[in-house]
Amino acid sequence: RQGRFPYDRFPASANPTITDEKRKAILKAAEEKGSIDRLRLVNEEVDKRVENTGERLAERERMVKDIKVKIQGLWRKFLQIQDDPLYSSEFGTIHALIESDPEGAGGTGFVECLREHIIANGDCLMSEHHFTAVKELVRMFLLCNSRGNFQLQAAVCYLRTNLLISFDPLFI
Repeated sequence: RQGRFPYDRFPASANPTITDEKRKAILKAAEEKGSIDRLRLVNEEVDKRVENTGERLAERERMVKDIKVKIQGLWRKFLQIQDDPLYSSEFGTIHALIESDPEGAGGTGFVECLREHIIANGDCLMSEHHFTAVKELVRMFLLCNSRGNFQLQAAVCYLRTNLLISFDPLFI
């Protein structure tokens, strides 16, 4: 039966080593080009990840600053409350900010406000209601932060010495 091509097999080349070398060179060039393209794609992905990481870190820093500023404003309002501060919206908001942030930005912001209050008012006079509310916020701060946090341990020592707050060892 007659096929589409008049030959029953492909014709042999005149010099098989030359064609073999050309074929290997073409394959090598294709592999190198493919690897270059793959490297280029990988580098672009790494660059995007680095940019995303940088953007995420910058966003995180902005969020932490925002939380700390918010807590400072709430702290000032909290200190001006005449009634029982445990039932105030300021106490509830500070409590929520301390509790909701797993990395402790709300808690460290609260401790910074407390520290500034202690430094500004050497005797650190507070009403009994304010003292109870602050003690509750400090307990929440201790519950929400990890035990191995050295900043936390320093803050606890500072609060113990300046406010004479006794903490349950379970919380530390």
